[in-house]
Amino acid sequence: MVLQELKKLDIEVITGAKYLEINAAGLLIELEGKHRVLEADTIILAAGFETDSGLAEQWKDAAPEVHVIGDALSPRKGIDAIFEGAMIGRRI
Repeated sequence: MVLQELKKLDIEVITGAKYLEINAAGLLIELEGKHRVLEADTIILAAGFETDSGLAEQWKDAAPEVHVIGDALSPRKGIDAIFEGAMIGRRI
């Protein structure tokens, strides 16, 4: 259902990319051997199904605020991450 809504809203979903750098222009990725800058003022990383408490620490200096949600906080269902993301999105 979520993927259908993203498609309806014309939101590009990118999988299999390697995140290289967050900078003033957005997010620099490597995808299929090519570098690409995704212009953005907000970046959400979805990176796996295991809790990784070190991930927030790794990215803490990349932005004024870093929020840990979803499986990075505790492995659960995707709807939990969607809810947490929506609540944080409303605050920022």
